[in-house]
Amino acid sequence: SDVPAARRVLDRMGMEHAFIDERCCQALVQLLGGERDPEAIEHNRKAIIAAGAERVVTLCPTCSHMLEADLDGTGIEVMPFIEVVAAAELPVSFDGVVTYHDPCDLGRKSGRGALGFDAPRKAIAATGATLEEMPRSREDSKCCGGGGGLRATYPALSVAMAKQRMEEIREMDAEYCLTDCPSCVHNLSNALKRKDKVQIMTTLRWLDSIMEEGGE
Repeated sequence: SDVPAARRVLDRMGMEHAFIDERCCQALVQLLGGERDPEAIEHNRKAIIAAGAERVVTLCPTCSHMLEADLDGTGIEVMPFIEVVAAAELPVSFDGVVTYHDPCDLGRKSGRGALGFDAPRKAIAATGATLEEMPRSREDSKCCGGGGGLRATYPALSVAMAKQRMEEIREMDAEYCLTDCPSCVHNLSNALKRKDKVQIMTTLRWLDSIMEEGGE
């Protein structure tokens, strides 16, 4: 889970934070043609307002989209965690090679313009890591097959797309393939082969791990 990593990183940033007893945003239910549970939506809305939050930070870009709509009119800002990290410029270093997979909901579907593409790259660059960009990146990034309910409705196609993306990742010869969507991590990890040396993880967990190694 990225939650413990998020707690540690926020603590290192000195940012006051709290975690609520939230319910699932139910994006997948909506994507598959179902109706979201209004009680769950209202539970989250009330819990966030009661916490006195000025900003909600999510570990999933799809959750960001859903909460932006659910919190409309409250004045509460919603943003992906990677944007907070990028602005903080954490004092951590990494001498190695990484590549980055752009999640659909953080990048071209986010409505946040270039920010969804630039934030993770800024966070990576701040560590001194070498970022090897895949031929298809940023706006041209290829979907891993893990989103939009595809894995639930067409699992074979979802796996095939993940395998295709993994071929591009292997060409980068990177130690890590970073991304900022839990569905992307899950689907790409399912396409890993035993001989693969590259590790698939969120930028958040990667930053947390190298902070631990560096004693930051």
